[in-house]
Amino acid sequence: MYTHCWPGAAKAQALAFMPIGRPQIGPKREGRKRMKASIVGRAALVGLTMLLATSMWAQDMVKVAPKNCQVLLDNDRVRVIRVVLKPGEKLPMHSHPANAVYSMTAGKTKYTLADGKTEERELKSGQTTWSEPGSHSTENTGTTETRALVIELKK
Repeated sequence: MYTHCWPGAAKAQALAFMPIGRPQIGPKREGRKRMKASIVGRAALVGLTMLLATSMWAQDMVKVAPKNCQVLLDNDRVRVIRVVLKPGEKLPMHSHPANAVYSMTAGKTKYTLADGKTEERELKSGQTTWSEPGSHSTENTGTTETRALVIELKK
């Protein structure tokens, strides 16, 4: 029997048994598709992270906790905010420009920074502290109500 007597007969036989329909994607092409999808996914993740970081930075303490914060003075140089927290109450993540905080009462407070680090402070009545610009949440971890004045600098 002479089944392979003309040039290219073996190729013709092999083609006869290939499935009809969508061509098979080879490993190289599949790898490229995965790489493109990975790059697009990473770019989307970076964009979303930047958007969330920007929106988190823009949070004003008076807007996120209006029942705890009252603006007493707001002009072109400073903004003075009275903050009252009952035991266990928490101010959600918010941001400040450079500011000074005057504690009107003694108390224990826990600050959680944007990166997740925490800092506990025991404040005395009449104590004043300075803070550089940043974002944090604040929780009254003591047993008494805390009252403070936050003086945010604008210039």
